[in-house]
Amino acid sequence: MASALSGHSGAFYAAMTDCVLFSATNNTITVADPTGGELDFGATDSFSIECWVKPAATGDGVLVEKHTGTVGVDHLGYKLLIDASGFAEFVIGDATNARETTITDNLDLTDGAWHHIIAVRDVTNDQLELWVDGASAIANVTDATTGTLAQAGDLVIGQGTVTTTANTRHFGLTRIYSADVGAFAAQLYAGQYPDVNTYPIVGEWFMLEGTGATVYDNSTNDNDGTIANATWASAATTITTDSTTGSGVSWACDTATNVDETGMIVYDSGRSPTTLKPGDWSTTVAGLITLSVAAVGTITATYDDYVCLELGGFTGWTLDYVGEALEKTDFTDSGVRSYIPGITGWSGSADRHWVNNDLADDLASVMIVKLYYFKDTATPASSKRLEGWAVLTGLTYTTAADGLVENGITFTGHSVLTLATS
Repeated sequence: MASALSGHSGAFYAAMTDCVLFSATNNTITVADPTGGELDFGATDSFSIECWVKPAATGDGVLVEKHTGTVGVDHLGYKLLIDASGFAEFVIGDATNARETTITDNLDLTDGAWHHIIAVRDVTNDQLELWVDGASAIANVTDATTGTLAQAGDLVIGQGTVTTTANTRHFGLTRIYSADVGAFAAQLYAGQYPDVNTYPIVGEWFMLEGTGATVYDNSTNDNDGTIANATWASAATTITTDSTTGSGVSWACDTATNVDETGMIVYDSGRSPTTLKPGDWSTTVAGLITLSVAAVGTITATYDDYVCLELGGFTGWTLDYVGEALEKTDFTDSGVRSYIPGITGWSGSADRHWVNNDLADDLASVMIVKLYYFKDTATPASSKRLEGWAVLTGLTYTTAADGLVENGITFTGHSVLTLATS
């Protein structure tokens, strides 16, 4: 038997296996001040900065800055940083100290995990906003600036020259939008919601290269960054979950963003050997582990927690969920066939909407797929999706004599498909 679902949008994601490691005050990625001014913002311009970062265990450091002058004196421009308390902080200035505006979060980010940060300047509501891991725990701050933030300084990603404490941090994606991304998007981008093309991106550095001294800008502006002293490193964070006991229990991995299923190991201290077989447990993309056998002792799990980035989005998807019926007819069945349930599986197809690279390179690769079928703009946490691991099995290109080229995508489920909310 089979069932089918359809929905409005979805996307493929892959684990970010490389990132840039900053370990000293002179470690930077520098993007030269573009002549077109796309990374500068005037007195009436909204903009947003998005980062995936694993901050240092101690100390402060710059995440993104484009400014001249000195904070607290004659700061002109913008700066997103981690302060000495481990809090995200966003500062803008128009070269007049009395009008400098700062917003600081209250969540300590020095826990060794990856964190998602979005800083927003919203000129419509005349305020600064700060979103950390999809939530805003502090009140917005009124924007006191009245002049332009534009200046001739370079954009610096990393620690920058003003950092006073040498410490180690891992840095992934940086995006800059020439718009206020809004509360809804700020919450859903932390879960990699695929509508990234809704807002104008003026700079996008994925930091996936893994080698060399250049970080490429994937936006249409092509403002590539140059690495100085910083190095490439693995983006994986190996985490051991809290222990649990019980039979057929489920529990969520600690601080899981997106887990690497292939690297997960589950242990039962009461068994010999202690390592459970893959068929004894399953996990969702978000790290909800479920045992299919009774626990004998204490259960623990280790896994790699990754930042996952969008490879491509699609629309008009259809999902087929199929269960096998295995024939067990024998001579006593009086000529009527009889069956028993077999294994289940799922596959789907969709219309390609956008890609961040050539998806043909990812054919036959296992990726995360998220299928959105309910988008609640009033309450983002109520937006629903199906998600799981899938193998990209095909790309099709068709066109009518009087039409545009259309792209199709097919994929086959690799493991359990689960219902999730954003």
